[in-house]
Amino acid sequence: MPRVKASLESPSAGAQADGILPSIDGSNHKHLHPLTGLRFTAALMVVLYHVVASGAGKRSPGVDFTTITTNITNSGYVGVSFFFILSGFILTYTYLANEFFTAERRRKFWVARVARIYPVYLLSLLFAACAYNTAFMVSGHVPWPSFTTTGLLLSVGLVQSWIPNYALAWNYPGWSLSAEVFFYLVFPFVGRWLIRLNPRQLVAAALGFWAFIALPVVAYVVLRPDGQVLSGSATLMRSFWMLGLYTNPLIRLPEFLLGMALGRLFIAAKSRAPINAIVRDLSAIGTVVALVSIIYFLAYGPLTPVLWNSVIFDPLFALLIFSSVWGKGPISWFFSRPFVVLLGEASYALYLIHAPLWWIAGALFANLNLYIYPARYFVGVLAYLVLAIGLSILIFRFVEEPARKGIRQAYDNLKVP
Repeated sequence: MPRVKASLESPSAGAQADGILPSIDGSNHKHLHPLTGLRFTAALMVVLYHVVASGAGKRSPGVDFTTITTNITNSGYVGVSFFFILSGFILTYTYLANEFFTAERRRKFWVARVARIYPVYLLSLLFAACAYNTAFMVSGHVPWPSFTTTGLLLSVGLVQSWIPNYALAWNYPGWSLSAEVFFYLVFPFVGRWLIRLNPRQLVAAALGFWAFIALPVVAYVVLRPDGQVLSGSATLMRSFWMLGLYTNPLIRLPEFLLGMALGRLFIAAKSRAPINAIVRDLSAIGTVVALVSIIYFLAYGPLTPVLWNSVIFDPLFALLIFSSVWGKGPISWFFSRPFVVLLGEASYALYLIHAPLWWIAGALFANLNLYIYPARYFVGVLAYLVLAIGLSILIFRFVEEPARKGIRQAYDNLKVP
């Protein structure tokens, strides 16, 4: 693969998005700004779920604004599925346009992934340790019981998601990074097969991946290994098999592969002028249909405690990604605005630091009795969000980007045999 170092190190290289991860490098393709902005929205959903949700999948009837927003907040966990699909899509768009992965390209790809995720990930573990101690001193009780040496070692090694009892140890959003690392390992090898498929075969592959997403759901419903577990119940995420299905990288892999197939379909459509024109014209309608459907199911969908309804949402997420990436219509326009793109670029840091920050904020809220005063609690949550988002932008600018460039530069200076 010809070296395109200038494009890798240019400031504009930060304009793309890799699911929950930082912006992609390794390509001189046109930046996909709408997807970067959408990434912030998905990250914010996860943040609000961890901060203000009253129960996973909990539903209340009604059409008033409060009920709708509460139901959507209780469904915020599905944002992780969006990240996995988006990650597969962007990596495919960036690395699988028309080239196979040689041994050298595989090495450079894996180094690029480490440079992207690991510096901020390690910083988030430091945040978790500091937040744990601070919250303990403020509240006088242990805010998270999984702070063990084994959990720390597994988390540092990014393998915690393979063991259900430790998947949420320390900084619990980190389990998804553990899954992503596995996706990165298989990406070059799956890519060698996927790049050979024609559009019809890619559609068949996408449907097959969706079927593999549904398979564990059917098995869980039929076998009920955890017994009766209801949405919104306190035992939902304490159920062994539920947690294992939710965090296991092999179970979540089909979502990433769905994104890969979608990325190859996008590349194929872009390269065929008649199809390009038709799909581009219809993309604005597809974006609206996807977004309205997602909001409806988030607010009123028949959620069940089975893999967070990936079977329902993943096709809608796929449609939203595929439609918005063409940049047509007001929705794509909005998510392409520079400030929204900046928020999307900083969303990786936000995703990883929001839980430790909330431990501290939650302890302060309890000490100040904010939980019993709705108005004060609302102001406190807004202040927390402003702080978390502002800090994530600073981390993106002064930690994530410099560390990425430094690691990449160090690797480029090595003489790899």
